[in-house]
Amino acid sequence: MLKHDFVNMIADKSGKSKKESEYMLEVILNCIADVLEKGETVKLVGFGNFEVVKRKEQIRHNPKNPSQKFFTPAYCAPIFKPSKPLKARVKSLEE
Repeated sequence: MLKHDFVNMIADKSGKSKKESEYMLEVILNCIADVLEKGETVKLVGFGNFEVVKRKEQIRHNPKNPSQKFFTPAYCAPIFKPSKPLKARVKSLEE
């Protein structure tokens, strides 16, 4: 599903215009990004958590030439952890 498809779904379910739906989606996504940028967690009960994790520096090997090594510096990355209710809703796809 692409962003415009998601905006159309929001507009259909909320009864708002597509322009209003797109604006609200942008506001929500920007708010989540702002919180993550501060290093904090966004907890949406029944949906999941958005958080930032710190990845350690690593020494990696070149897959084409295993004797060749290179260094990956430490960095922060955003992740999403789904809640149990969300996992349960998606679990039916396995069947």
